[in-house]
Amino acid sequence: MPALYFTRCYRLRPGNEFPATAGLPGQIFADFIAGALPADNGAFTVTLQIHAGDDRFIALAKDADRFQVLCERLAAIAPWVSAERSEPIGAIHGFA
Repeated sequence: MPALYFTRCYRLRPGNEFPATAGLPGQIFADFIAGALPADNGAFTVTLQIHAGDDRFIALAKDADRFQVLCERLAAIAPWVSAERSEPIGAIHGFA
């Protein structure tokens, strides 16, 4: 089944570092995959991979508040997106 991807960029707040992880943080579920990818200057992305036909999940992924709540509930992603550590720096971008 084809997949869609929804990505949001974040920036570490001053004085914070990326969480310590072994490899890239991510979680695989039956209906989606989530992962964080560090970049330069304290920036990073969180990406959700969703099955193309899952309209309810796609709607969730496009909504900034719901995207954030989901990320905060995923053990591998939550330390990255906590309000104490980082802040979103833009809209959610979708691609296929």
